[in-house]
Amino acid sequence: MCARSSLPVGGETIVQVRDLGVTYPERAQTAPDGVTFDLQTGEVALLLGPSGAGKSTLALTLDGLIPHEVSATVSGSVIVAGTDVARSRVAQIATDVAMVFQDSDAQIVAATVLDEACFGLENLQRPREEVLAAAERALRRVDLWDRRRDDPGDLSGGGRQRLAIACALALGSRVIVLDEPTANLDPQGVVDVYALLGEIAAERTHAILLIEHNLDEAMSIVDRVIVLDSAGRVRFDGPARSILETYADEIDRLGVWLPVSTVAGRRLGLRTLPLTPAELTAAVDAGVASGALPTVPSAVSQSADAGAPVVDGVPSGEAALEVRHLSAHAHGRDRPLVDDVSLQVPRGALVAIVGRNGAGKTTLLHRMAGVVSPPQGSVHIYSAQGMIDVTTASPRRLAREVGFVFQNPEHQFITPTVVEELAHGLSLQGLGEDEITARVEAMLRRLGLQDCRETHPYLLSGGQKRRLSVGTALITGAPVLCLDEPTYGQDQARAAELVTLLRELVDTGSTVVIVTHDMQLVTEQATHVAVMNDGRVETFGPTEDVLAGDALERAGLLRPPLARAMAAVAAPAWHGVTRLQQLESLRTGAADTSDLLPPTVPTVSRSPAFPAMQTQVTPASAEHRPRRRPKPRPTTTSMFDPAVPAADRPRWAPLATLNPVAKLIAMMPLTIVALALHDIGALLGMLAVVLAVVIVGSGAGWRRLTVVIGGILIGVSVLSISVGVWMDPAKADQQQTLWQIGDWRFTVGMWLVGLGVTLRVGTVAALGMLPGLTATGVDTIRALVRRLHVPYRLGYTALAAYRFVPRFGKELEQIRRAHRVRGVSNGRGPVAALRRAAGYALPLLASGIRHAERVALSMDARAFGAGSSRTERYEIPWRTRDWVFVVGFWALVVAGLLIGAALLPVSV
Repeated sequence: MCARSSLPVGGETIVQVRDLGVTYPERAQTAPDGVTFDLQTGEVALLLGPSGAGKSTLALTLDGLIPHEVSATVSGSVIVAGTDVARSRVAQIATDVAMVFQDSDAQIVAATVLDEACFGLENLQRPREEVLAAAERALRRVDLWDRRRDDPGDLSGGGRQRLAIACALALGSRVIVLDEPTANLDPQGVVDVYALLGEIAAERTHAILLIEHNLDEAMSIVDRVIVLDSAGRVRFDGPARSILETYADEIDRLGVWLPVSTVAGRRLGLRTLPLTPAELTAAVDAGVASGALPTVPSAVSQSADAGAPVVDGVPSGEAALEVRHLSAHAHGRDRPLVDDVSLQVPRGALVAIVGRNGAGKTTLLHRMAGVVSPPQGSVHIYSAQGMIDVTTASPRRLAREVGFVFQNPEHQFITPTVVEELAHGLSLQGLGEDEITARVEAMLRRLGLQDCRETHPYLLSGGQKRRLSVGTALITGAPVLCLDEPTYGQDQARAAELVTLLRELVDTGSTVVIVTHDMQLVTEQATHVAVMNDGRVETFGPTEDVLAGDALERAGLLRPPLARAMAAVAAPAWHGVTRLQQLESLRTGAADTSDLLPPTVPTVSRSPAFPAMQTQVTPASAEHRPRRRPKPRPTTTSMFDPAVPAADRPRWAPLATLNPVAKLIAMMPLTIVALALHDIGALLGMLAVVLAVVIVGSGAGWRRLTVVIGGILIGVSVLSISVGVWMDPAKADQQQTLWQIGDWRFTVGMWLVGLGVTLRVGTVAALGMLPGLTATGVDTIRALVRRLHVPYRLGYTALAAYRFVPRFGKELEQIRRAHRVRGVSNGRGPVAALRRAAGYALPLLASGIRHAERVALSMDARAFGAGSSRTERYEIPWRTRDWVFVVGFWALVVAGLLIGAALLPVSV
């Protein structure tokens, strides 16, 4: 696909930014600073700039999130559709400006895809029919209408971003701002998102402002480029092709990514620089046809060295790490996350693990590095000290042999200063203070963190955090280094710094394993590639061999941009050109090469003689194995939602047809009664009635009922004894001995006291099953808002929080793993437990606060809180049957209580 025409679009000027400056309270620098530009409908503008230039900050000012929701000092003005953003409410601006954020998870606040698409319009109090019609149009547009009843969390990363775009379309906003929408996506997900954006852009009815690092797909829809410098000022602004062709040198020096096709055009010395792979193909075809480029590029012919390369006297063909029959499973999934993987990683190699989202890449990397012990299979590391079994090695031993860098650097920070963070791993090795100080100072200089030595790691910038996390792994001298998405969120300059560090490691014999979606980085840097597909390794071998085969296509991956462009060139000899380094010898004489810069991305010196290890690889199935969807549980929403087909509704679940408030009213008074009762018979009768109602009316499957009810009954039986043993035997009414140990007796009276306590708890738990088995948190909040008039701001904020509660568990597990990687021993006993909890608290709290802030911004950007009420699509009516249930249930329970008391008049 070629770039869009850069001719003036001639639409209405809808955004006017004048001399805009933003300063955060905790920062001295203003960024953006003095920015001025206009946006017209029908225009797609790409905003580029190095990290810290204020790109995301500028985006937040367009819809008023700054300064209305995010505290900052704003100078200048932003006018959207004739409205001054600084003087308008965010809810008002939301009808004109829609935001699509980088983190798709933080944008999701509703329980279904349809609810998510309706959320913004419901906040604006649009009529129910209008809400549904707009949501349907938007979901059909992004090809998600057939999944409208699915949980958004079940969508792929690309699917969630398409849903976020659908939410913007449903609002009818004429301005769409996208802040790195493809940062977390695999190559196919990137293509899907830009195919959708291309369709929207082709209508010329929206103004689109795009912030993006992944430019090879983005350039196909971009009309205009605005470039900020490191101070946050506009350096260049104009038609995309004109800016990139004229100022490519300066943009590169700013540390800003250029399209791979543009970089390739510069290295070939082309007069007209291509912006997309399709344009690069056309340019090479034209160069070959005119004789400016050779028909058979000499770069494809490479002489093989004899034997395997030797690095510091160590043959690179030796294995540094070996995986045998490794499998890993996750609860609730039919298929394994990693399925019978076996491979050998050569020493001195840079191995890239690639695959689509959910293919099992990170899971495999974690098991390879010992972050998580593999439940099935084995992982061995071969070092100078001998073979190490990752499954049995202590955290301290692992920390000496394997360095690991998480995608989120904060997960692995465990000390209050940068200096201590770097010194931690060396201290575990028992080195002297002088040596530790010397090595830490050298690493600070290497990382450019000399001025931050006493700074808390959490207060560093994003790029500084990433460099520090890599430094903590490098400084220990571990022979194996594993990194998860090392260039994630980095601008070109910082990514190049990191790649240079990795290259130096490989050059000195270390082994590096990375997980990445950046296929061009893989081509330029990796010596070996492992392609994952559905939990299995599709293929593993030298990079050139993998790219020459069809494993990427079988795994649903796209080839790197340069390889795609060269594969389409008419001259077959060019098909083997996949790396930018290969283009250095092919510059055309028709161009002035004095303007060409050194390679934008440093490259690793590699030899084609790098041997393919004797590797056992279990081929992945070419067919995608879909995850089995669980049978929908009967809930209030599923009974009343007209979008749910009758065939999907439970045949017999009378409790699910009730208003959730009715179930709460039915259980709450009886909960107080249960806690106040002291009659064993009455409690047993009450418990029997409640369980009978749950069994008959919940519609839950017998397996689920067996687990839940069985758990209550077993818990009551066991805990009655556990509670009773703590009672003084002399104070029990009935002194018959059940058993005796020495002078201590366990009597009937003690057991009855324990039974009374546990029956109260068990009855309360059984009462909680009334709403718990037949109404979700979403059902209950909707009913409370509709029927008890709980403020919707409170209710839906709780609902959003409810959705990301499971995230805390995942974050905590990640932090635990990070501490293990850093060599922090778990220890035993209560003191060790408290120490661990203290170490986990800060990163967990920081992560939770940031996620909550992102969710809040996403909700505000969709007009949450616009009015005193909102449109509620679900009626969840209060009917006669609800009153009948409440009164009838009370009557049944009282009857059971009285009958039980009469049959078993035992009081405790």
